[in-house]
Amino acid sequence: MWACNPQLRLNCGTCGNTYHFEAVGMAYRCKHDLLLVAALIIFSADWKNLTTYAQTDIDEWLVAHNGARSDVGVAPLTWNSAAYDYALSYALTQADSCRPLTHSTDSPYGENLAWFSNASRTPTDAVALWVEEEQYYDYASNSCAEGETCGHYTQVVWGDTTSVGCASVDCSDGGIYFICSYDPPRNVEGERPYFSIFMHFAAATSTRVREDW
Repeated sequence: MWACNPQLRLNCGTCGNTYHFEAVGMAYRCKHDLLLVAALIIFSADWKNLTTYAQTDIDEWLVAHNGARSDVGVAPLTWNSAAYDYALSYALTQADSCRPLTHSTDSPYGENLAWFSNASRTPTDAVALWVEEEQYYDYASNSCAEGETCGHYTQVVWGDTTSVGCASVDCSDGGIYFICSYDPPRNVEGERPYFSIFMHFAAATSTRVREDW
């Protein structure tokens, strides 16, 4: 799998961090030698399937995101149809070359990307991949462990972000590509992703202990 930093203000472009999962066969493969009419029919069917997929899995995307947000006391996200439309349109441009993961350059949204070699992976898996970065994020110092990435996680739980739209496409390499677009976009360097009275108290206490010591 690949994961790419969603910090549009900080780290745009092509991602370099790479992870590998099991290889599986493709869910489908386009037939480039079909007649134009047949190809258009297939494209139309694929588009319908993608649209249906997004509609039927809205709850899964929201449950996965809002579970992580609830854990830190942040208000739940709602579904953003415009963000979904953007995510789907961009995902379709990446299907022939899903790797390396490359962020869009003109998105008005925050952005998380993921790729799995196993095409049966789900929205829950994608969000879980991003949320795994929580282990590297320290709220007290508002910092990420050296050499690690935390930006996917912080975008998932960013308090000022209120809505999300996500999509996926099957890749030509047999994998599956996920994208989520967040509104409003955040992940601003130097700002905490959310406000926690408990966390701020713990951070202040920790600071005083270090100063007194």
